[in-house]
This record gives sequence, structure tokens and C-alpha cells, in this order.
Amino acid sequence: MASPQYAASATPSVKVMVATESPRDLDDSRIQLDNLKRQLNRLQRTVRLAIEQSLADWSGKAFGSLLANREITATIHELLEGHGLRVSCPECGHPAILRCSVRPGIVDGVFVFDHVIDGRRTFHGGGTTLPVLRLVAKPPRKRPAESAKAPPGAS
Repeated sequence: MASPQYAASATPSVKVMVATESPRDLDDSRIQLDNLKRQLNRLQRTVRLAIEQSLADWSGKAFGSLLANREITATIHELLEGHGLRVSCPECGHPAILRCSVRPGIVDGVFVFDHVIDGRRTFHGGGTTLPVLRLVAKPPRKRPAESAKAPPGAS
């Protein structure tokens, strides 16, 4: 392993150690990181499947009122959010948030998949019982368009 070198930092009394690595050290580090990624992916898959299996027990059920249905969907969302997951919309396959919405004539509400498709908020579903839920990774947040970041009056 290469010996560390020291470089002066902005504060004269503090020295920063700069490691000089050989290409082999860098290759070894990349291999270790790739192995770690694979291991984490396996663990995340195990967690996703365990949650999916537990939620399957509730498929086809309603919980007695609009409030109860909304509490269940909020709890499911909170659980999934904590693990970087979303439900997969059975209609289009996009990652979505499960919600319970009011519909005329349906006292307990309907379960819908809330997601954005082509920049537009979309709701699919509409059943009165909890659907079968398939889980997918939460997509990364999209950054606003660069033009939206420009200050007013800037050209």
C-alpha cells in the first residue's frame, strides 16, 4: 500500500492526509463496492418480498369505513417509504402511492394508485377492496427543469 502524503489545508495548523492509491488499489476498491452493492440488493429484495407477502394477507379486504381505509393506506405508505419502496400500478406498471379516495355512492371510498405519468398526476384503480400489491423501488426524484431555476428577468 502506498504511503500517505500530507497536503496543507486552508488552516495552517491542520494537515490533511491524502492517500495515493495505485490502480490496483482502486480496482480492488471497485470490486469491494460492487460486491457490497450486490449484497445490499439481495437484502433489499428480501425485505421487499417479506413486506409484499405480509400485505398479500390483506388483499381483497376493506376496513369498514373511509377513515379506516385511509389509515391503512397511510400506514402502508409510511412503511414502504421507510424502505424506499412504492406499489406498482397494476394498470400501467408505474411506481405509485396507494390511496383511498372518495367516490360518489361509495361510502367507504375506493383504493387508487396515485402516480405521475408524462408529467401529469394520474389515478388508476378504483376498487372497493385492497388490491393485490406488488412492490417496486421508489424512483429518484426528478429535478425541476433548468429553465425553471432561472431567476425572474434572466435571459
